[in-house]
Amino acid sequence: MTRLSGFLGVRAGEQRLVGWMVALFATTQAGHGLGANTGDALFFVRFGVEFLPHMILLSGLLAMVAVLAYGGGLGRVGTRRFLPGVAAGLAALLVAERVSVGFVVPGLYAAIWLTEQLVILITFTMMWNAASEACEPRQAKRLFPLFASAGIAGGMVGNLATGPLATTLGTANLLLVHAGLLVGVVALLVEVGRRFFRPRGEPSPSVLADLQAGFRVTVRSGLLRLVSAAAVALSILFFLVVFPFSEQVAGSFRSDTDVAAFLGYFSGAATAASFLVSLLVTNRVLARLGVTATVLVVPLIYLAGFGLWAVSFTLVTATLVRGAQWVAVNALLATAWTSVFNVVEPSRRSQVLAFVTAVPAQLGVVASGALLVAGSAAFTDRQLALVGLAIAAVTSAVVWRMRRAYAAALLDAVERGLVDVFTSTAPSLRRPVTDADVVRALTRALGDDRPPVRRVAATLLGRLDGDAAAVPLLRAARDEDVAVRTAALRSLDDDHGDSVALEALDDPAPDVRREAVRILAGLGAQARDPLEARLADPDPQVRAAAAGALRSGPARELLGVMLRSGSTAEILAALDVLPDWEEACRDLGAARFLAHPRPAVRLGAARAQVRQPDAVEVVRLLDDPDAAVRDGVARLLRGRSELTPELLGVLAHGSERAQEAAVEALRGKPEARAALVDWAAAKIERAAVLRGHRDALGAPAFPEPAHRYLRRVLQHRERDAEYRAMCALDVLAGRESLQLLIRGSRSADQQLRGQALEALDAIGDRRLTRRLLPLLEDDPDTTARPAPVSVLSSLLDDTDEWLRALACRAVAVRLVAEWRDLTERAARDASPLVRGAVRRNGDEMAADVDTMDLIDRILVLQEVPMFSDLDPEDLERIAHISQERVYTPDEVVYREGEPGDEMLVIARGRVCIRKVVDGEPRLLRTFGPGEHVGELALLRGRPRASDVVAHEVEVRALAIRAPEFESILNERPGVAMAMLATLAERLGTST
Repeated sequence: MTRLSGFLGVRAGEQRLVGWMVALFATTQAGHGLGANTGDALFFVRFGVEFLPHMILLSGLLAMVAVLAYGGGLGRVGTRRFLPGVAAGLAALLVAERVSVGFVVPGLYAAIWLTEQLVILITFTMMWNAASEACEPRQAKRLFPLFASAGIAGGMVGNLATGPLATTLGTANLLLVHAGLLVGVVALLVEVGRRFFRPRGEPSPSVLADLQAGFRVTVRSGLLRLVSAAAVALSILFFLVVFPFSEQVAGSFRSDTDVAAFLGYFSGAATAASFLVSLLVTNRVLARLGVTATVLVVPLIYLAGFGLWAVSFTLVTATLVRGAQWVAVNALLATAWTSVFNVVEPSRRSQVLAFVTAVPAQLGVVASGALLVAGSAAFTDRQLALVGLAIAAVTSAVVWRMRRAYAAALLDAVERGLVDVFTSTAPSLRRPVTDADVVRALTRALGDDRPPVRRVAATLLGRLDGDAAAVPLLRAARDEDVAVRTAALRSLDDDHGDSVALEALDDPAPDVRREAVRILAGLGAQARDPLEARLADPDPQVRAAAAGALRSGPARELLGVMLRSGSTAEILAALDVLPDWEEACRDLGAARFLAHPRPAVRLGAARAQVRQPDAVEVVRLLDDPDAAVRDGVARLLRGRSELTPELLGVLAHGSERAQEAAVEALRGKPEARAALVDWAAAKIERAAVLRGHRDALGAPAFPEPAHRYLRRVLQHRERDAEYRAMCALDVLAGRESLQLLIRGSRSADQQLRGQALEALDAIGDRRLTRRLLPLLEDDPDTTARPAPVSVLSSLLDDTDEWLRALACRAVAVRLVAEWRDLTERAARDASPLVRGAVRRNGDEMAADVDTMDLIDRILVLQEVPMFSDLDPEDLERIAHISQERVYTPDEVVYREGEPGDEMLVIARGRVCIRKVVDGEPRLLRTFGPGEHVGELALLRGRPRASDVVAHEVEVRALAIRAPEFESILNERPGVAMAMLATLAERLGTST
């Protein structure tokens, strides 16, 4: 199963999604094959094939209405409820029509034919809507071809089963079989929606608005105008083949059962042939001819077919031409046609495709119906074939004109950076499409005057399969621009790049030399001499790469020297090549760098050491102080199943940050499921306890800063516990898309938040989500709350040191307030006995402290908006690097013209901004407790623009110097964003 998943491109955790979607596609398209054959057979024999032109005309109009109605309903109701409802309605309609067959209902078989056409159109759209909802964009590239292949297989089964089922059950009863398949589709859609659909976001624009937007883009593009004209013509040609073929079939068989059987076997064989051509031929045609030339093949096939019919029109020739059309449209045109729209910017692509499909293509259907209605009586079969021949010739001319417009659009896409133009997805199970038009466009872009365009073209050429890109890349490897040369060499492999790689070893740019070493590393002994010369390269990465390619004694000695050099660049370069050289990694002692002071070196050592037998040392880095190291190590450890016991030990006994990293490291390890469930349950229980404490310490009862900050920290810790529980749910579900729901559950938008919670309930482990969702929904706790004093007392014994510390401070503040109140009341008492009961001398509790301790500083900092959302651990670091300052009234804090090398956070008192204007001092603004000054000059690195003076009373403040402040901004982007908001309020005032 693992090998099969790897072959199909299915990653760990995606098997359930793929299973459900494969079943949905196969069931839906089995119904398509069966339903189309059933509708045709009943209509041809029981109503009259001569009326088919009228039905074709009507179906085109009806399809446009159905598309608008479907899109409008989808936007209003939402995918999760709308899709199963529509499928159920269609199934009921088919059952009603089968019941009506027993009665004399005028036009019934015409209605059945139209119904089957609409069922195919709508359910085809539905299954792709479901796939788009269930898959992330990155998954779609890999999994959509697999889903499409499952649909093709289902279609073949439905077609081939038509004959035997019609013979056994009767043709009319196949309507019930199709209805039964639709019931299966309903069940699959319900389950897929419950398990995999994302929460519904804002209502999407109306379908009409999308079509209008697609129309505006289309009329502005010369290529898309030609595409629209071709869509009309191709639709006409399609039915000019379908109608004569249907007449010939209906006239060749006596009963609807025989017609259904013939159509079933024909459709099954044609579908199988389409799949084989799609799998084995289409990619080669696209690589050799290109997208537009592949589209051109289709009208040329029509030309040949109508030419054959003009000479001889029999059941055999009708079947041959219809079969050729089937294969050309489904195997060649389906891929090439979709690729044409890739030149449209992504935000507009679906709108343009929807417009061309809903309007020009359906107008072609209507036109073909009108043409057949007018011409079926007036033209002979030969004359109708000549009409088709003329339309096919015009269509060929239109598609030929598309070639130049498409090439120009591709060049424009390169310049605009629309890289997904060059990575189109095939609609069946095969390799990625390599398009000759794309290769030609990118080759032309390599000659552009602008280096960025050439660099993008070289990079994109490297993403294409085949040898066609090698020749232009070899030229680009000698480009005058360093970035272009690097991109070209990076895109070449050792089969094509060895000739230029030898030249590139002497390139003045280190990046180019590194890529040259990479290419030569795959050539073996013949590249040994030039690689040995690179062991003395001035760039450490080039030297290390050459050593890794050679793996010789001198190479090992060189890496040892680099590791002992003390240079971070040298050490990192050496560590980068050791993961693939396990013996050298062990002998050179890469493990000692797991404790290096630089985070990047520790992570590099972890990459080198994780494959070693003693990789247990890497597990300790899950508790690294640097988040990037913890995340990187967690990803490295995912593939080491033998370390699961150590990871479970971290989950049980490690620090909070180590446990969080261990959860990610346990992703994809079924043996850890029970432990993860227990861990998540414990986090949910912890969040519930913290919620109760926070609610009990209500703001009205505790207005002091210490109590307010304690409640804020309780909220932070509660949300941290909830987040960790949801991360465990994400790992247990095996779907990284759950992170989207986690973020949505914290949204300020109540509607989006509710949708995220609903989806989380559907996707997550039900045992856990039942306990978690009330916390995320902020449901009020109706149980009796403990007294605040009791909560503070319990927090004094909490496992979290910060909660214990803040609870101590809160209790101390409360005791001081009570002590002062007691002494004041005793002093006012008339009784000497009462006044003497409270001794005021030696009252340490009420004494003022001259300096601020750590908690005092943190309480000051948390009042500043830019620091208010930081965890206590982060505030502790800022508090440690801050310096307490005291200024007397009117003392100058900062003087205009002095270097701006620090900012000041006001703890007590006020400062004023004063500037001399026209010889007179002018007061610009004052700042008080919880505000900060001086950050503008600090950020700009310029002298102070104004004086800052202590105002009226003594000022106590915390100073944060520039180097420490810059490190805070680099490590805490949230602080930087908060500062931007603060600065926006201060435009026009500088210090």
